[in-house]
Amino acid sequence: EEKKNDNDAYNNDLEKYLDESLDKLSEEDLKKLFLKFGVNADFDEKATKKEKINALMLISSKDYWRKNFALHPLQKRVKNWLFVHEKYRGLVAEIVEKSKSDLDASKALFLKWDKKLTGHTEFEEKMLFKFMKENVDNSIISQSILNELSHDHNDEVPKLTESLLKTKDLT
Repeated sequence: EEKKNDNDAYNNDLEKYLDESLDKLSEEDLKKLFLKFGVNADFDEKATKKEKINALMLISSKDYWRKNFALHPLQKRVKNWLFVHEKYRGLVAEIVEKSKSDLDASKALFLKWDKKLTGHTEFEEKMLFKFMKENVDNSIISQSILNELSHDHNDEVPKLTESLLKTKDLT
């Protein structure tokens, strides 16, 4: 209980500091922050600074664009990406469900998924990550995150595949 109160006090102090800091920003600096999150802050001229700061707090939250991608002005660019990843997640759910009753069938589905993932990984490595490593500033996504994703693709996923294919029973 005491730890919760300490965390609440810390969060309240942090929010107060953040509010004060954002309130001191010029309109130009606010626009720059919006652009950092991929949004051209083209507000109605009647919008107050508080309304702009509230919008900035929303779009800068960790999961905002993942949950609200349809609101993003460039959402059409990621529509196909989201569709493909949703299909992969659906196939994984099907593998999990099938593994409850039929190991061989789930392995067959897994091999199908693994083949798709291999092609997808090659695309991400050769196109997406390469582009991001060469063109995206570290303040937006760090090189260490891109290197970690490459490591997962090239080292961890193949190990996981090998381990899963060696499974002999459903327990």
